[in-house]
Parts: sequence; structure tokens; C-alpha cells
Amino acid sequence: MEVIYKLHIIAFVLSAVPGIVIGQHFTAAREAVEAALPNINYSTFCSETATGQDKLACRIKSVPTVGFLVCKTPKISELDCKEIIDGELENIKKVQDGGVKTVKVSPPPISSATCGNVSVDTCTGFLEEWIPKEVGQFQHIRNRIVENEIGKVITEVESYATGSLTVTATDLTAIKKFMEISPAQDNYKQICDLQGFFLKNGGFRVNDVPNIQDDLRKNESCPADPGEQEPTTAAVLDALDTMIDAFNKNYGTPSKVCLPWGFLSAWSIICSCTIGNLL
Repeated sequence: MEVIYKLHIIAFVLSAVPGIVIGQHFTAAREAVEAALPNINYSTFCSETATGQDKLACRIKSVPTVGFLVCKTPKISELDCKEIIDGELENIKKVQDGGVKTVKVSPPPISSATCGNVSVDTCTGFLEEWIPKEVGQFQHIRNRIVENEIGKVITEVESYATGSLTVTATDLTAIKKFMEISPAQDNYKQICDLQGFFLKNGGFRVNDVPNIQDDLRKNESCPADPGEQEPTTAAVLDALDTMIDAFNKNYGTPSKVCLPWGFLSAWSIICSCTIGNLL
């Protein structure tokens, strides 16, 4: 009993370490961004950048574990940048509260920042965990569903991942449960523009939540921006089921193996080990 108790203590301490570390990194990153305001030169401030339709993601050179996500322009589809950023942070909180795992973010947002595409200092952004390619594989799930390429996603993830894909299946199942308001009444919601990172060590983290659409039927979709297409709720659910079934079928049910010195971010579940497990 004493050995098991000590193992629980070790596991608890180790599980807390990643959160403490990323918290310290967020603090350092916020200081770096605020020191660079109001005129941030992203070509020198960032070690690398990635661009989406509306926002620039900057990997902070001095704190490479953290990114700064900022609007490209002061207004996006007639909405103020600050409104867009505030809404995204609120949506991320909603999906987290609904049991969905996301890329870690650090509110509050940072205002009076240089915009990603224009040299004015009226944009807003926020800090988020930067997941490099060696840690996570980015997949724009919405686009892959629309292009009927979920089979390719499964192949790509299986080739990339080295950890338990049953953990990935569990995280995808959480998204499916989040979508199901009342299936008997054909009532669902969607994480619009669904995208995220498949982690090499197992797991999936939702990234970028511009909108959550409630009260959708299976044959309905999120509102689409001009030139884009959103899949129906049924198509998203089918894609999630296909990935969940493939990852569970191909990789079985995870056994209760205790790995106290394993990759720290994998400590989302604390298992009990008897002395026999360690000998």
C-alpha cells in the first residue's frame, strides 16, 4: 500500500509539471510581446510564422514554446479585430468546458499590436501554445471532410504518430459528444472550421475556434465564408466515427501500463501500479 501511495504522489507531481512550465513560458512570452509594442517587426520577432485567412501566427523567437496569434487587418468581414479575438477566446473556453481538449491559450488578449498584414498598431491577439511539427501534425479537418479525404488523414496520422492512437480516438470522441445536444430530436452543434493537431505521442488538440453553431440538424452546416464550404453535421459525425473506429480497431484498447518517467504531457490519466508492475 505504501508503494502504491508513493507512486500516486509521484504521478500527481509529474502531471502538474507541464502546466507549471507552460505557465512560466506564457508569462515570459507576454512580457516579450508587451516589450515589443506598439511596432512589432514580425520578420525579426518571430522564428517562424503561419498564416490563415484572417490571422497571423507568430512563433515567438525568445520563447519558442509560445505563439502570438494576431489579426492580419484591423477589421475582418466588417467586424473589429478585438471582437474576433474576444469571441475566439470565449469559444475556446466553451469547448474546453464541454470536455474537448484544445491547444493551450493564455488570456487576456493583447491590444494595440501591429497587424499581421498592414503596418498599423490597432490589432489584437492572444498567446497560445506553439505545437511544432515534431510534436503535432496539423490537419484542417473541415477541408479534408469537404474534399472526401478522411481516409488519407487516417493514413497520414498512422504514419506520423508513435504513441497510442486510442488516446487520439478518445479525444475525437469528446468532440463528437460535444456536438450531440439531443440526437433523438436531431439537435446538434458544430465547432465550425474544425481543425487541430494530431499529437505524435497520441491525442488531438483543437486549434482555432472561430465559431460554435448551435441548434443544427444533421443535414445543416455552419455558415460558410465566401469561397469556402462547410460540411454538414452528418458529414462531420461520420468523419469522426471513421477516424475513431480506425484508431481503435488498428491499435486496440490501451492497457493499464504505468510509465512514470514517460513524456510529461501524456500524464492526463494517473494509473495505479502494484509493485509487481515495476519488477
